[in-house]
Amino acid sequence: MSHLWNILENHWKINKNIKGIGKQAAYPIMKLHSLMASALLCVGVLAANKLHTSCELDKDKLEAFVKCVSLTGQGYKLYVDEFGATTVRRADDQEFDLMGKDSKMRDCLEQYAPDVKVELEANAGDDGQDLRECKDVGAVTNWLAENGAKGMTFVEQRDTAGGNVTLLKERDSTNLFTVARDLTTACTHFLVTKKTTGHCHTHTKVTKCIYFGNEGDTSLYVTIYVHHKCSTKENGRSKVIMVPVGSDSDRIKRRTFSYQGGYLCRSPCAQVQHKRSLLEIVS
Repeated sequence: MSHLWNILENHWKINKNIKGIGKQAAYPIMKLHSLMASALLCVGVLAANKLHTSCELDKDKLEAFVKCVSLTGQGYKLYVDEFGATTVRRADDQEFDLMGKDSKMRDCLEQYAPDVKVELEANAGDDGQDLRECKDVGAVTNWLAENGAKGMTFVEQRDTAGGNVTLLKERDSTNLFTVARDLTTACTHFLVTKKTTGHCHTHTKVTKCIYFGNEGDTSLYVTIYVHHKCSTKENGRSKVIMVPVGSDSDRIKRRTFSYQGGYLCRSPCAQVQHKRSLLEIVS
């Protein structure tokens, strides 16, 4: 209630201060007041995104995901990374085309990534990683579980950005997503911004902890790069994560210089994600 009282008190001060000043000078204050009033209408009605975070593995769901991957017939290879993500690579180690050749993989992600911690990886090179194909679903599932594979769950969160609750008026955005960056591994002090889909976003300073927020009505797919300009040269491996509707991704502790994201449409439309863009946005 104290938060609401402060807004109402400021409302009284603004109205009082507007008296006796010119119309042009008063306009910015009136505009600020309007924004505050809009925020007041949202409080208590709209909630923050849920946090999509790692949890104890449900082995049955992992097995269902592995079976789904095996049925694609694409010869994908799997392993568990240091963060417990079941990581998938193409046989040729190239980037995934989720609206083309790898569309069946996208279907597997849509169905099982909400419950299993999954990432797609490309351009890893010959890094000596022990990889397994999904020829024996049961054996591969056991191997992944023994190597620390994690599940995923949704957790209510009151605070998404250091005290600023994310309020969404409606979920119809197809060209914006949220990015929160911390230059340290503490994952506590985030710079939160809105970014456009379909473009490569590059930062001059390395990000050590990052997460992404879905503001659309379909799944958000984000590709993260270790180099600037969304480059995969010189062992520039990339990672793809899926962020379900109405959620923020788990905190990702990886050295990140650039990324691009987009929404996969349920019906034919302009698919801009995971396509190399001519426009690079540097910040």
